[in-house]
Amino acid sequence: MHVIQPQAGRMKHDCLIVNDTVQFVYDQVARGVGLEELVATYAEHARVSRREATAAVTNGDRPAVSASDPHSEEERIRFDLYRTLLALRDRDICEYPFDDLVSLLPPGRPIKGTTQVMPVCLLHRTAAVILESLDHASRQLNEQGGPHFEVFYSFMVAARLNRLYFDPEQILRRHLDQNEVYFVAVDAAGEIEAVTAVQGLPQQPATLRVFFAGARCDTTEAFEERMGIHLARLSGLLQVTALSAKLRFQWNSAADPAETRHEAFDRVIAELGFRRSFVLHDEFADGDALVAFDRTLF
Repeated sequence: MHVIQPQAGRMKHDCLIVNDTVQFVYDQVARGVGLEELVATYAEHARVSRREATAAVTNGDRPAVSASDPHSEEERIRFDLYRTLLALRDRDICEYPFDDLVSLLPPGRPIKGTTQVMPVCLLHRTAAVILESLDHASRQLNEQGGPHFEVFYSFMVAARLNRLYFDPEQILRRHLDQNEVYFVAVDAAGEIEAVTAVQGLPQQPATLRVFFAGARCDTTEAFEERMGIHLARLSGLLQVTALSAKLRFQWNSAADPAETRHEAFDRVIAELGFRRSFVLHDEFADGDALVAFDRTLF
């Protein structure tokens, strides 16, 4: 192993620890090969490395590593290449566009009529939905302009959220690292009708926190029903996939309710069984407090 030094002007912590696989990709990138050619050569390199590793631990005629499904192996190879190229790209070594790198990932598919973990194929639409709801929160869109997306809840004031935070590349990075997992509700036509971002899944804390939630709004009643169904399905999904005990909405008591949550918010979360868990007064005694509503998942 050795270290690829950062480009001029980059910080020392941007050094990249290199093994044989990373070195192989680095050499191919330095040659300026196209992504399609790189995928093919990397896949062959990965298979050869796997065979060599298997042979090294073979016990008699019986391999110590069982054969994997070719489809899952192909997905793993492409995902490993995505991670490696992204690390090189972050250090100004790789110039492949982000959308090209995304093409290496399994696209998944929308599951109509339910709530699911966001598949990669819905990444750009998810980002667009969130940005539309933020535009509406900042009154940049005409409120009478027909169906649109609105913020149901945001941990921070929606109108002041940085739009770059919800750039597709940033969403996907957090989503794949599970720092902030995005869940989407898909209607019968295959279109997104609600989005929720949940923080805390990789740490499996006692409580998961909702960071953002929004949905399509044609009327307040339809918005309320749509969001309620989505959150009920989300809670059920988290119940079987997360080891955390609670799902939480929280905000600063000094914030205007209209800035952090929709008018339908209190009714929806009450019907779903969310209960006020605590009010933590600010240590500086300026009148602010942290308010939280929890729902027990199991």
